[in-house]
Amino acid sequence: MIKKFIQSLEKCLSYCKFGIYLYVKPYQKIIKNEIKLAAIKASDTVYQIGCGAIPFTAIWIARLTGAKVICIDTDKDAVKRARRVVKKLKLEPLITVQVFDGSHPINEDYSVCLIALQAAPLDEIVEAINFNQARVVVARLPKKSYAKHYDVLPDTVKIGDKVDQSMKAFDQSVIIFKR
Repeated sequence: MIKKFIQSLEKCLSYCKFGIYLYVKPYQKIIKNEIKLAAIKASDTVYQIGCGAIPFTAIWIARLTGAKVICIDTDKDAVKRARRVVKKLKLEPLITVQVFDGSHPINEDYSVCLIALQAAPLDEIVEAINFNQARVVVARLPKKSYAKHYDVLPDTVKIGDKVDQSMKAFDQSVIIFKR
């Protein structure tokens, strides 16, 4: 239910710059923390799994670091809207948005991989990530009170460094490694 609400909200707000700003602004500190955690720099290519209609993670990474970001989502309508948002914000040189299922093998060059909170199924997504190619993989962990609404990381990964986050639905961003 929460996922559907967030998807609808993003789609609704994606129509105007003010709506985009309202949605993106609260995530600035969160993404700054993730940039620091993953040591993202301009020379990186970030692969973001699950971008939604307003790809706030990609927007802040591109703006704050100059890194290229490849965003994917399985929702064709969300991808169409995300492309429009990226164009409105004149971030097309840095952000590419594609319809793709992150549970399939990734045929892109990337140095950093970010997994959105609502991305699923995490066991298949983690299996599809090339941990030898990615310098770092970051995932968001839901708060215990929201855990039943989101998929959980599989036992095939271990958690490394982490940063506490102050969001309603998630409270940590973590670096994950394959066991």
